[in-house]
Amino acid sequence: MSEQNSGTIDVFLGGSCNPTTWRKDLALPRFELAGLTYYNPQVDDWTPDLVDIEAEAKRVATVLLFCIDGQTRAISSLVEVAAMAAAGRVASVSIDMVKEGDIITEQPITAYDAQHLNAGRLCLSALLTLCDTQVGTLPEALETVVELRSAYKPQQRVNVKEKLQGIADATLTFPADMAPEQRVELLASRLKDLTSTVDEGEDIVEHNAATLKTVIDFLSEGRKGHLWYSDTKPDAPAPEGGSSWLWVKPGSDIAVARSSISVLLALVSTRLESASVIVSNNRRHICTLVDAGFLSGTGLTTRLHVEDIPAGVVLEADGETIPPSPLELKDLNRGRSYLKATVNDYTNTSLF
Repeated sequence: MSEQNSGTIDVFLGGSCNPTTWRKDLALPRFELAGLTYYNPQVDDWTPDLVDIEAEAKRVATVLLFCIDGQTRAISSLVEVAAMAAAGRVASVSIDMVKEGDIITEQPITAYDAQHLNAGRLCLSALLTLCDTQVGTLPEALETVVELRSAYKPQQRVNVKEKLQGIADATLTFPADMAPEQRVELLASRLKDLTSTVDEGEDIVEHNAATLKTVIDFLSEGRKGHLWYSDTKPDAPAPEGGSSWLWVKPGSDIAVARSSISVLLALVSTRLESASVIVSNNRRHICTLVDAGFLSGTGLTTRLHVEDIPAGVVLEADGETIPPSPLELKDLNRGRSYLKATVNDYTNTSLF
């Protein structure tokens, strides 16, 4: 780390670590040229005492830089970026897609694997757009960091809640005399505009009509509500008398227009009392992890039930016929562990 000033640093270098070299090759020379102080968490010999040091560096940094590249699955980074952006941290993010044939943790990535990993990246990209968080190539992200450091004071936050509320008011409000099917069409059109950079014009109505109708019907009731985000229906009454569950199924990561569901939940969260998110062990649930991280970051009361995937389990709900490899399993469960650890950083979040 370059010289610190008054207990603060300009930029925290987060995101993909080993085997990547982007910090040493690109980020450090650029920031040293610009005279920025930084914390680099990538070390040759990691020890447990670095956990607290890294957390403190992250806390005091003016700008958070995250590089999510195609050399790692980066599931934990996806969750972390979603939560921090929703919490209003000033950030610059670069995201690379994973390609079929890439080697990650000594394993060739299949087309199906790439679809799942990229779905999480696309959902995150759509959510970052809602927060006005800059997303680009790594060289673009480095230049954005330099610009942001000039524009923001140490530990200054962005008012994401206000941004989300404004977008939600424009997206979730309908003319009183509009027919239900027309509301579904209008909501789909609005979501399509909000996700146009990631969903490439996919038909949101055709693939998500049931979810859109469920949300519209729920909002029209005007009651206190609690999100139940799970593939299985609620097994208990809603937390408060006079309130009701909004049951939304996360489904497959690779469902068509999946990022539109992430954006919809982010906006609906402004109308909710709480959210309960179930991350089961029969799917990868990469997009669900991203959504849960974002909800935690918004400040909404969020309850998490997160199941690790046991060794040897076949992810049948994802259409698999063989278990994940040990290294893929490790990355999938690392993402789950990071989500569970959000209870330490966000007081509105708990496990159940």
